[in-house]
Amino acid sequence: IVECTLPLACLGWDFVQERNECKEGMGGYMCQSCLSGYTRPHDKMHAPCSRCGWTSPVPFVLVLLLFSAGIWVLGVLSVDAACWGNMHSVLLRLALNYFAMASVLSRLEDWELEPKVGTSYAGWLVRSLDALFRFDGGVA
Repeated sequence: IVECTLPLACLGWDFVQERNECKEGMGGYMCQSCLSGYTRPHDKMHAPCSRCGWTSPVPFVLVLLLFSAGIWVLGVLSVDAACWGNMHSVLLRLALNYFAMASVLSRLEDWELEPKVGTSYAGWLVRSLDALFRFDGGVA
């Protein structure tokens, strides 16, 4: 007998059908995977699966249009800076570099820091960096 690693997902062994019974949406060996149409957060691998929400192309198109508009604005500002020598292009580059660096820091994991700072501080440091620098664009 093997103990289920996700106790919330396992309902027990069905002796009649000779298979493991899993909670709705869970499946696979020891109920560790999500069935088709179900998902779980990428950063919570031991969470139970929940039904996928309805998806629409509208948010994708909206993000694509906003992203394109942002690139156009940055292009106009860069041309303006090249023609007139304004400082805002340098500030924009500094801001973009800051957010690129901050996004890398927020993605560090415990095991990457343990050799440098020790096991006791790695978890605390990763949670702190995640809280300070994680930006998901409002998509949770």
